[in-house]
Amino acid sequence: MRDRLDAAWVKGDWEAADTILFEAKAGPEWTEDLAVKRYAANVNQATAELKAGRFSSAEKWFNSALRINANGGEAKLGLQQVEQGMREQVRREA
Repeated sequence: MRDRLDAAWVKGDWEAADTILFEAKAGPEWTEDLAVKRYAANVNQATAELKAGRFSSAEKWFNSALRINANGGEAKLGLQQVEQGMREQVRREA
C-alpha cells in the first residue's frame, strides 16, 4: 500500500492517493499520519481543481478534506477561494 501511495504522491495523482488511503482506512496499516496524508491529498486535489477553474469539483474536494479534519485551515481557506472564484465567474458571464 505504501509503495502505491508513494508512487501516486510523486506523480501528484491526488485522486489516486485518496483512493489508496480510503481503502487503507479499514485495514491494519491505518495510522494517524495516513489521515494527515489523506487530508493533504484532498486539499491538493481541490487546489488543482480550483486553479483549473473547476469550482464545483474544488468545493467537493475541500469539503471532503474538512470531513477528514474539521479544523483544516487550508480547506476552509480553499472554500473561501472557491466562493470568490464562483462570484467572479458569474460577473464575467453577466
